[in-house]
Parts: sequence; structure tokens; C-alpha cells
Amino acid sequence: MSVPARAPAWHHRFFLCDLHKLLFSLSSYLACVVTLGIAFAAELPRPWWAILTVYVTAQPMSGALRPKVSYRLIGIVLGAIASILLVPNLQNSPELLVLSLAAWTGTCIYLAVSDRTPRAFLFQMAGFSAAVISFPYLDDPGNIFTTTISRVEEMTVAIVAVTLVHSVMRPWNVREIIQERARSFLRDAMEWADGALDAQHKNLSNSRRQRVAADVTELGIVAIHLPYDMPGLTSTRAVVYALQRNLASLISLASAVAHRVDLLSGKPTDKDLAALIDDTRDWLQERDRQRADENADELIARARLLGRKSSSRADWSALIAASLAERLAEFIETVREAETLVMALDGKPARITLGNGNEKPRQLSQDRALAVLAGAATAAAIVLYCLIWILLAWPAGSATAAFAALVTCSFAAQEDPAPAIRRYLLATLATFPIAAIYMFVVLPCVDGYAMLSLALAPAMIGIGYIQADPARSTIALPMFSCLIVGLGFVDSFQPDFTSFVNTGIAQVMGIVVTIAVTRLFRSVGAEWTARAW
Repeated sequence: MSVPARAPAWHHRFFLCDLHKLLFSLSSYLACVVTLGIAFAAELPRPWWAILTVYVTAQPMSGALRPKVSYRLIGIVLGAIASILLVPNLQNSPELLVLSLAAWTGTCIYLAVSDRTPRAFLFQMAGFSAAVISFPYLDDPGNIFTTTISRVEEMTVAIVAVTLVHSVMRPWNVREIIQERARSFLRDAMEWADGALDAQHKNLSNSRRQRVAADVTELGIVAIHLPYDMPGLTSTRAVVYALQRNLASLISLASAVAHRVDLLSGKPTDKDLAALIDDTRDWLQERDRQRADENADELIARARLLGRKSSSRADWSALIAASLAERLAEFIETVREAETLVMALDGKPARITLGNGNEKPRQLSQDRALAVLAGAATAAAIVLYCLIWILLAWPAGSATAAFAALVTCSFAAQEDPAPAIRRYLLATLATFPIAAIYMFVVLPCVDGYAMLSLALAPAMIGIGYIQADPARSTIALPMFSCLIVGLGFVDSFQPDFTSFVNTGIAQVMGIVVTIAVTRLFRSVGAEWTARAW
């Protein structure tokens, strides 16, 4: 069985534009326009929170979107309840109020990092929404109930709008996404395995191994979302889980082969075994996987035969060689089975065995130590933001706490979020000129909702296209945040340079402080991770 060659790109491209990504961006833009129209019609006080929520919620896979809708809505309600309970009752004790809000958000992040299913978005949104609702209005606690209702309305409208638009337009075919990811994951595993078989391990790097391990985890997450995109297709989910187990086996088998090659001082003395390793590497690199499949049986037979011959001798090197040959045979069988499973995902006839259907998926790891660090970092960061805000008597300081909460919640699940947050900072700085051009050049010429929607199209569609690209999606959110928050989107346009600069500095300050706190709490190395496990 073989992994089919990648489909030609022309069928979904127009010039240099990927039509799938463009459709995703257009869907998000349409949801943004609908949300903005509803916010203006309902006279919601902060339409920009609603628009930002659209792009925070948007996901390339609709299945990754729909299960999160209910969790996000429940999380918003929980965050609103926390704000209503804490702010009025502790308004006369600002220090205790800040500590309580920090503790609430930190606890929510701890629960979100501990739970790696879509349910984590409930806790994430509960912490984020409480910060968004509370901090900008700590100086006016008497109106906290009205403010809370407005924020809930804005975010709810956005989540419902983006969910409906993406569900109707369906910018991605989930089967195609799963097929492409499966092919990509298998290619990563085979490239890493080829480096493991190399005597010098030239292409065997920790980063490549980590990518393969991340692929295995992502397959499990994809399978979790499958019922929401492809209801009733339990066999597809079973195939994904089987492929996940297969790729995990490939990592251990390739590592075992590499270890035995090292034990034989890098190069087997048995010429037949050395030739088998070279032929296996050629087999992995064979572009015509149909021909490779035909040669798999021969390689497996050769490996089994060499294993039996070597095991008949009593010396240590012969036993290592026998074990190496046996692991090679198992490795080739596993690769062939993985290719067969990918064929099954492509909808092509393939003989696969999925067991009795009662197998449980691999459980996602729950690193409690990392979750505690994530929660503590979030709480400490919020306290630090508020301290800076109060000491400087900064008018835009409340926004710093809200932006910082958004950043910490967005990257809380990563082992070391600092590099990603640095990219977040660079993307924010790069977007400021665009926001300034819109604020002081474009928007003064705009009159009415229709013209505003058209004026926003180039920036929103362009950044949305970036969001649809997995390689660049992490920089899209800070670009949206900088642009949307900077423009404000109030019902009457008021270009205020001082306010614009203050808001921009608040965003940058929130990100910078987040990086500092993250480096202190969250930048852990491989030794820490190993001990935590």
C-alpha cells in the first residue's frame, strides 16, 4: 500500500492565492461585518471587543470551532459571574480585589492547561472574560452589572456569528485537512527514521523528533474533533487513532534501531546487515510508494532471515545484530501499515485491521507541574500589570491588564511560551503603522457602516489569510488585536492621537511584561520536563 502523491496545487489555487485560505479569510471577514452591524444596531458600547472575539474564535477547521462554542459561551458566563461577585464586594479594598481577580484567572489557566480537550476553552474563556470585564472598570464599580451584560452580549454575538458563517460556508473540507496532515505527519516520521538509520545520524535532531512527537499528539486532538465535523463516521476516527499509535511506534522502533547501530560502533560488520540498512534507507526515500510497497515483503524477509542467522551465533555482536535485524523488520512493517492507514483516510481501498472498536485513544499527558507554573505566571503577571498601572496613574493602564490576560491565556498551554510571545510583540509593532494609516488617513474619509465595511476589507481579509496559514497563524492574532483595538470602532469616529498612542503603548507594555514574567516562571528545559513526567 502506498501514500498517494500530493494532489496538484492548481486545483485550489489562483495565481499565488490558495483558494481554501482565501475562503476561510472571507468567511471570517463576513462574520466580522455581521458582528459589527449587530453591535452598531444594538448600540453595544464596545464593538471592538466583539470583532476581536470573532478572530479569536475563528478556526480553520469547523470541527475545531463547533465543540468550543458551548464551552466558550459557558466560560463567558462564568467569568461574568466572577466579575459581578468580586468587583462590587471588594471595591473598597483594591489590593484584595486585584489579588482575587489574579487568583481567579490563574486558577482558570491552571485548569485549562490541565485539561487538553476542547473543554479547556471553558476555563480559558472564564479567566479571560473576567479580566476583560473587570479591569477596565475598576474605577466605576457601580456600573459593573451593566458593563458585564454588555461584554457578554458583545462576545456572545461574535461567537455565534463566526460559528454560523463558518458552518455555512465551510471554508475547509475536514477530510482533506486530515488527509493532508496525515501525509505530512508520515513524511516527518519517515524523514526522522531515515536519520536514525544513518550511521552518523546526520539528520537526526531533537527538533525533528519533537516535531514528530507533536504530530502524534495533534493526531489525537484531530480525532477528538472528528465527531463534530464528520458525525457518524466512527471508522475514520478509528483509523486516525490507529495511525496515531502507528506513528508513536515508529519513533520507538527507529530509536531502537539507531541505538543498536551505535552499539555496533556505527557500522555493522556483517555486510548483509549493512546492505539491508542501506536498502531500507533507499526504500524510505523511494518516491514511488507503490513500488516501495512491492519491495517491502522482500526487505522484511531479508531482515527476518538475517535475524535468525545472527541469533544462531553466541557472541555479543551477533546478538545485537539479530536484535537490529528484528527491529528493522518490525519498523518496515509499521511504516507499511501507516501508509495503508493513510490510504484508508484518502478513501482508497486498503486492507486494515482496527480491532473490535473498543480501543481507547492515547491519553493526552497532564503535566500538573506545568499547569501550576502556567497559573502562577498568569496570576503574578496580572498583579505586576496592576502595580505598574497604579504606580504610574496611567490612563490606559487598565487596558494593559486586559491585553496581558489575552496574551497569557492564548499561550498558556505551551511549555515555553516566551518565543511565541516575542513573535506576538514583533507582529504587534509591525501592525502599528497599518493601524495609524487607517485611523488618520482612511477612516476620516469613511461615512457609514457600508463604507466602513469596505474600507476594512483589505486589512481584515489579508490578515485573515495569514491566520489560515498554519506556518504564520500565530502572528495573525496580535495583528488583529493591534488593528482592532487601535481603531476602537465606536459609533462616532473620533481620531485622537493621544488616545491612540496610549492604547498602543498599553498593548506593548502588556506583552513586554508578559514576556518577562513568562521567562521567570515558564521557560523550562528538557531536564525539568523529564522530571515532571
